[in-house]
Amino acid sequence: MATGLGGLVAAARAFGADDPAALSPAALIDQVIELRRVIDGLEGTWSRLVAVLDESGAAEAGTGAFLRSSCRLAPATARGRVVLARRLIGRPAVGGALAAGDISVDHARVVTHALEELAAADTTLAAEAEASLLAAARQLDPARLRREIAHARHALAPEAAAAADESRHQRRHLDVASTFEGMVAVTGLLTPEGGELLMSALTPLSGPADPEDTRTPGQRRADALADLCHRGLDHGRLPTVSGERPHLTVVVPSPR
Repeated sequence: MATGLGGLVAAARAFGADDPAALSPAALIDQVIELRRVIDGLEGTWSRLVAVLDESGAAEAGTGAFLRSSCRLAPATARGRVVLARRLIGRPAVGGALAAGDISVDHARVVTHALEELAAADTTLAAEAEASLLAAARQLDPARLRREIAHARHALAPEAAAAADESRHQRRHLDVASTFEGMVAVTGLLTPEGGELLMSALTPLSGPADPEDTRTPGQRRADALADLCHRGLDHGRLPTVSGERPHLTVVVPSPR
């Protein structure tokens, strides 16, 4: 029998060749759940490999750059996985839960980040909180877990929570720039409150217009943002700029 990574690849290919349509509903549900656990567990194993690679210095251009080029990860994703791998070195219980498939990468990211913030204020408190955070991670989705941790952090370590809030507030920014072809590039980072406001405003405007709407989700969000700006300008409630209300000027070139 094949062993090691080769055996894992062979088993994965054999499993992928099975027709899921042939499964009973109960078996299909079981396999969706169990395969998700296996994938999460493999993510934990991959994080351990990344941590060892990072410590070894074998990736001469840097671990993040290696993951971008060799594993075709987006820069932010590669950077985040290296950070997580480094954090898991000091949190074997979290790493073990991930490797066992009990939690996902997103859970591990939320838990290790919270423990890092707690440790900055009180290492003993962080050590005591780890088991409770892992127990919560096994029960909640990452978004709910993040909210629960935020509430607990404010109660257990108000100074650390205040410092984290201020750090997030200071990192907020929005960059808007015209490209050479006349498009406008928008990048930035909003506070949790600002982000919730934006998503709440965009959601009702970014759904498919009808069953034949072929726009991608990203295109619908872009159109929704433009629509939101139009609505703000049309209602005339924006502050004046140099004594004038903001308005959109459309220049139509005359025919030659």
